[in-house]
Amino acid sequence: DLIHIDQSSTKVLYEALMIFSIAMQALFFGLYSLKLMKSILSQKIGITKTRILLLLSIVLSSFGIYLGRVLRLSSWDVFTKPIETFTNIIDHLFPISKNPTTYAMIILFSCIQLILLNAVAEVEDKGE
Repeated sequence: DLIHIDQSSTKVLYEALMIFSIAMQALFFGLYSLKLMKSILSQKIGITKTRILLLLSIVLSSFGIYLGRVLRLSSWDVFTKPIETFTNIIDHLFPISKNPTTYAMIILFSCIQLILLNAVAEVEDKGE
């Protein structure tokens, strides 16, 4: 969202710092909540099932990021234009050979989230 900052504004630095700090805080809380869920779920259903659920969650999250950032879809598009939205998503998913960029971006977003999640977990584990 930093691209939306009005560079001619006298408050450009303030706006950039506010957007960046809020985005980083949201990212941290999202990763921290995943770490908490991992801790809770691993006690209840076991570490293997928990890792599968977290991986699935991260891949779905990455797909959501792709839909919002690349396809510029919003959650309300499912309700305001459901057929167009569904068709747009299917066109970008299938056939796989036609859309390698879609899958590459989802995998990239997933890898970034996994790396950040492991970094947050590592920092937290060292602090305990």
